Amino acid sequence: MTMAVPHAMKDKRASFADLIVRCCCDCLLLLRPSQAKMRPHAAAALVLALSRGVESSEDFSTTTGIPQCAINCVLQTLADPCLGFDLRNRTCSCFHEAEARTWDTCLRRSCSFADELTTTRLFKLACDYPVRNVGRQYTVQQYVLTAVSGVAVVLRLLPKTLPGGTADRVALGLDDLCVGLAYVLLLPMIYVAATLMVDVGLGRDVWMLNVEQIRLCYYYFYLVEPLYFVIAALVRVAFLLFFLRAFATAGAQSKVFKRWGFRATIKTTIALNLLGAVAFSFAAVFQCWPISYFWDGFDREHAGSCMNNGVMMLLNSLLGIAMDSWILYLPLSQITLLTMSRPRKLQLACMFSLGFIVTIIGILRIQAFDALKDSGNPTWSSYPLVAWSTLEIHAGIICACIPGLRVFFVRTVPENFGRLRDWRASPAHGQETGTLSTRGTRIEDEGTAGAREMHAPIEADPPLFRPSWKS
Repeated sequence: MTMAVPHAMKDKRASFADLIVRCCCDCLLLLRPSQAKMRPHAAAALVLALSRGVESSEDFSTTTGIPQCAINCVLQTLADPCLGFDLRNRTCSCFHEAEARTWDTCLRRSCSFADELTTTRLFKLACDYPVRNVGRQYTVQQYVLTAVSGVAVVLRLLPKTLPGGTADRVALGLDDLCVGLAYVLLLPMIYVAATLMVDVGLGRDVWMLNVEQIRLCYYYFYLVEPLYFVIAALVRVAFLLFFLRAFATAGAQSKVFKRWGFRATIKTTIALNLLGAVAFSFAAVFQCWPISYFWDGFDREHAGSCMNNGVMMLLNSLLGIAMDSWILYLPLSQITLLTMSRPRKLQLACMFSLGFIVTIIGILRIQAFDALKDSGNPTWSSYPLVAWSTLEIHAGIICACIPGLRVFFVRTVPENFGRLRDWRASPAHGQETGTLSTRGTRIEDEGTAGAREMHAPIEADPPLFRPSWKS
């Protein structure tokens, strides 16, 4: 049984409390640093019932819309009741960094995830925190890059699928199939990342979303992750298979492994790539147990455990950079063995060095892992990683198609390339023993290439470069 408080006493108590609050605020405002020197952190705000004569935290929660669990965090974080008469009063509404950390810790301990979102959203908006959304520009960027990648793949495969004479037609190789499969898998990956994930909040602050949107964002990320591992491996294998066809001479030796021939080195690298893709894909699928904990565990209402996803992705990135550098080195190590003029070797080196673009993007992608440290804002902090990952895949597919683009232009614009070929065959360039064939991807002795080109049927392993090798 509670004792009733006389109405007059209530009024006196409210007036007295209001007077104390206003006096405290006036004093603190005089001592407060200037706005130019302050960096308010929009992580919390305080709205106290004393200034309005509200008698209980339940009444205050109903009045402001702030969840009941957050009221105690407000009182605990700021002992002085003068800050924050109203959510609209930005003079006293925003915390600094140290206060924000205390506030966030209290909210996680006291409130459900949904109440934490609601409270944070109210205070962020009260402090005029910018409403960030970079998702739509990411969507446009990805669909433009997907179209460019698609054009590159089509131009690579088109000369090998269109009907034509046996002297011009080139058969599809395993490297072509790998590029085609990588692009086919890229399409659902881009749809999930650039459309579905953006629709549910990728590139936005987590407090502007609801619980279901966040759950779906985690779920879509779970779908995209193994696809990335598989597609990246397919692109690397496509490069390696192309090298097998380009440097077809059995005598070519790797300069690193003296006991292994170049082809054996390539095949071993392919095997390592495929094993790595299987291992990381398996780890991505089973990184949480139960599996559903990956997209359910964020709300702190489900039981389960997960390995550190950031560490797994970082390890994959570092190994990917090392593998890309090794793949880039393999063809460059063989160019020095060819009996070609230096300008010719430089042309080949420049073409193969285009793959370094993928390595550079992989290195830049490392910086995206710093943003993942902000675990309290996953839909915003994971955006750079997703953006760099998809950009890396696009660059890899386009670079893998560049050698095949020349075949397309040779067939569609024969006049220009014919003049270039005639110029290369002129007496002034007669000392050069290697010529760039328009038909395929094998390096072989030029002496046998002429008759082979005139009489050979359609080849499954056609030639592109035809220099002889140094003895």
